[in-house]
Amino acid sequence: MYLLLLILHRRPAEEHNELLTLVERHTEDMEVSPMAQSMAEMLLERGKAQGIEQGKAQGIEQGIERGVRETTIKNILSILNARFPQNNQQHVQQKLELILDADRLTQLHLRAIQASNFEAFLQALD
Repeated sequence: MYLLLLILHRRPAEEHNELLTLVERHTEDMEVSPMAQSMAEMLLERGKAQGIEQGKAQGIEQGIERGVRETTIKNILSILNARFPQNNQQHVQQKLELILDADRLTQLHLRAIQASNFEAFLQALD
């Protein structure tokens, strides 16, 4: 390919079509097509490997995020249970599990600590 580009660069534009036709006719004899196909397959394999690595990294990140969410939810429920044991927290747990934003859960964790009563926490939750 490099040689072809070099030749095209050095020759006048009027000769380009004839040169390309000549190269195409003889490249099959030199097995350039299989070589180009092998190169494409190698690049495809490299891309697949990179995709797999990225997928693993994303999977690890998602696992960490899920673990942080679950731990934060457990901590919120533990605080609420310790501070307001007479209140049923089943519906609170369901609402907390619908929240995907870790920052929002962290805010609710602080509210569970600071809330003056269970209803104040429920207002912050809604």
